[in-house]
Amino acid sequence: MTTGGVKGRIQQLEKRVKAFTRKPFRDPKRFRRGVWKLLMGSLKQELNNLQERITWQIDKLTVS
Repeated sequence: MTTGGVKGRIQQLEKRVKAFTRKPFRDPKRFRRGVWKLLMGSLKQELNNLQERITWQIDKLTVS
């Protein structure tokens, strides 16, 4: 997945979490919000890994 795709997915999930925070009656057991928060965490970790790999590649190219 590209960094842009991961960022877009994170933004979508953040919007959904905010919507359920504003209207908790739509998710009475807070199941969806909790799952989406976990998914956001894993996507943010994936984004960080991709950014680190990109930075490493750029550094490698500039050193060579």
